[in-house]
Amino acid sequence: MDIKNNIMITVFTPTYNRATLLLQLYESLCRQSYSDFEWIIVDDGSTDDTRNVVEECIKKQSKFPIQYIYKENGGKHTAINRGVKEANGELFFTDPPYGLKTQDDTDSLKELPFNGVYRIKKNGEVDLVLNSITRPNGLAFFPGTSKLLVACSDPDQPDWHLIDMVSDSMMAVSLFYSAKEERKTMKTGLPDGLKINRQGVVFASGPGGIYIFNKEGKKLGLLKLEAPASNCALSTDEKTLYITNDMQVLRIKLK
Repeated sequence: MDIKNNIMITVFTPTYNRATLLLQLYESLCRQSYSDFEWIIVDDGSTDDTRNVVEECIKKQSKFPIQYIYKENGGKHTAINRGVKEANGELFFTDPPYGLKTQDDTDSLKELPFNGVYRIKKNGEVDLVLNSITRPNGLAFFPGTSKLLVACSDPDQPDWHLIDMVSDSMMAVSLFYSAKEERKTMKTGLPDGLKINRQGVVFASGPGGIYIFNKEGKKLGLLKLEAPASNCALSTDEKTLYITNDMQVLRIKLK
């Protein structure tokens, strides 16, 4: 059976001269416990070793299909448009200002007056899911559900929000957890990357380290770190937690 006919999720990466980062992303994708996805890379005219890096990734594994598309440089938006045409699943993404030079909402190159959570449907239609989260960042679905967890990396609103995608025309939004109290005494780090295991336990970077929640939003614990944590990932057997911690990568054995 053709795997592409059963794809549910598309991981989409527009890129330009980011060969090293692509290799890191590939290694992260290989560690995922969920494998029913495809990875589409749209190369917007890179002049570095991007093509060779991707071709080596394709040769290494068959856990998930990788599609590499090269195009002449036309800007990030043209790469995104091309990726949408090629995707077999729906795309969910956030658009905070961190790709801009100032990484701020006042940047002169910012095109929209808000930061949104978006969905790109299978027919290519771009749907604004929500624009009320001030700095939407990392996001993930709870396994087997329509519930999307979104981190807000606003220093004044260091929260996680839950979006239940009930249907195309209906959703329910609620506050999953707020770290405002922790932020008062722990200034290092903000809600950013997160990972949800098969049991629905959430591991999320935030003020002071990595937060651990159950699926109801109850804080189970905090792995305190001195340097800011930006992202995390689980090993295939979900017994090891990997954390990007400023200039280092941490590995923590889980029980």
